[in-house]
Amino acid sequence: MQVDILVPYMVLFQKNVRFSCNFRSTSEKNIAKQVGNVKKVKKQKVDFWTLEEFKKFINQFDKNFFIMNITRISLFGFLFMTGMRIGEAQALEWGDIDFTDNLLCINKSMYYKKMHKNFMLQKRRQVLQIE
Repeated sequence: MQVDILVPYMVLFQKNVRFSCNFRSTSEKNIAKQVGNVKKVKKQKVDFWTLEEFKKFINQFDKNFFIMNITRISLFGFLFMTGMRIGEAQALEWGDIDFTDNLLCINKSMYYKKMHKNFMLQKRRQVLQIE
């Protein structure tokens, strides 16, 4: 989200905080003003695996593990080839897959708030072409 879009909301928020501090009591201090602005964090570069690195990872499993855990191995390949996160893969539904046009729609992610309770979080729509 661009900062330019947020500026009117930030100004409105600051005015509301100032008003509420003045309304409650002039002796109370504006805590938000004392804390100051949140510093921007420089985005870290994500180091993606190459195909050779992925093959090296898969080859670490012995043949018996590979046969007994074909679902897990397939999931690793699916995540690597699509670039999806595990939460996005967990949230996939059959309706998100279009076998006719070979499309995969990634529009939600699953996360856990408490143990044994899962929640779906809507996110931006992303469509991948499946080859």
